[in-house]
Amino acid sequence: MAHKHDDHDHEQLDEHGHDHSGHDHHGHEHGPEPLDIPGVNRPAEDTANKSLSDALHMSFRLLSVIMVFVLAALVLTGISQVQPTERGVRLLFGAIQGEGRSRVLPEGLNWSWPEPIGKVEKIPVDQRKLEIKDFWFRVQGNMDIRKLSEIQTSGEGLKPGYDGALLTADRSLVHVLLTCQYRIATGESGTDSIEIVDYLTNVAEPEELVRSVVCAAANHAAAIRTADVILNNKDEFCSAIRQEAQKQLSRPDSPSGIQIQQIQMEAATVPLAVIPSQNAVTSSQQEASTEVSKAKSDAVSWLNQTSGQNWKKLVGDPDSSADLGLLQQYAMLREKGDSAGAEALIGQIDTVLLDSGGQVAQILNEAKASNETLRQRVAGKVKEFQGLAENYEKTPQLMLQRLWTEAKQQILTSKLIEKFYVTPGAQKTVIMINEDPEVLKAMAKEKLTNPTGKPQ
Repeated sequence: MAHKHDDHDHEQLDEHGHDHSGHDHHGHEHGPEPLDIPGVNRPAEDTANKSLSDALHMSFRLLSVIMVFVLAALVLTGISQVQPTERGVRLLFGAIQGEGRSRVLPEGLNWSWPEPIGKVEKIPVDQRKLEIKDFWFRVQGNMDIRKLSEIQTSGEGLKPGYDGALLTADRSLVHVLLTCQYRIATGESGTDSIEIVDYLTNVAEPEELVRSVVCAAANHAAAIRTADVILNNKDEFCSAIRQEAQKQLSRPDSPSGIQIQQIQMEAATVPLAVIPSQNAVTSSQQEASTEVSKAKSDAVSWLNQTSGQNWKKLVGDPDSSADLGLLQQYAMLREKGDSAGAEALIGQIDTVLLDSGGQVAQILNEAKASNETLRQRVAGKVKEFQGLAENYEKTPQLMLQRLWTEAKQQILTSKLIEKFYVTPGAQKTVIMINEDPEVLKAMAKEKLTNPTGKPQ
């Protein structure tokens, strides 16, 4: 009986194993899942599920490998190269890492946490040059600043906000073209970590900061100096700018870590419209200086010739108003009416003149010699006159005849006297009024050889 029942049941199943007999089978619409029997094909739904599961496993493995590579690449991005002209600082969430000098990373490869967690901030420590044209006038194209006289100016003058200039203490305007050389301050063992930290903390735009402090220092330095001082003492003016600018950069409340090494003035001039007038003034000053120098040189040369090396004792030092010579002191005493003091200085002046060896000393010595000769000649004449007076008292007629004979002899024998001879007797006498040229030549020659005119 049971066997028949089983056959009946099997007859109720279709070829796919579904029961069409209408039995309830305990409330299930489907029968049990088919067994995984080798050689029997699995359903298409199970095959797709398995393929999807395998694909997910493979994707997970590949994603894991990619994540490892990404993590490694992310770690490697934290490596950076610090050049010889740079110094590095390791940052973590924006904070500087390390203590003391270890805060500054040396040149070479350095590592930090990659961004945005951290990074290596690089700071250039080489020397940099900044050109400051804030106090220069605007020119068209690349005009040569060495040829200022060739630059054409407009009749409108300077334009505020367009042309720059410095206002000086004498209310003049001066154009200057400055260059500034600066760098991060360095200590004895290289770049100082304190300066690097100050630079990173307080400086956002180093070029603008340097330009700002140099311009402010230039305005301050120009306000207490005249235009001539600025134009003629450029090194001193640039040094004053550098000191004032460095003072601002090194303020205790906001140190920048920047050190200004040098300020140079590449060019300087008054406004272009004033250049012709300035050149005329400069030319006049140079001519005046040349004439003054020549006058001093001529005066010194003349004083050396006339008064010798002791001329400063007589007239004083021309370069020192406090040094009064003997002649000035003599004039002052005469003006005061101090005759005794003036007479006392005369002796000193004579001593200096006689000891100087100049022309004045020669003239004085010749005058003394002539004076002595004249005294001796006068004394001889006096002695001769006294002798004649004694002889005249004894024999007046004889003495007169003798003197008259000597006078005629002296006159007739002198070559300095032109003589006219009268024809003896009653014959006609002709006297030539015009002087004889030959006689005049003879007389001139005689004067040169015999100034006294005495017969030789």
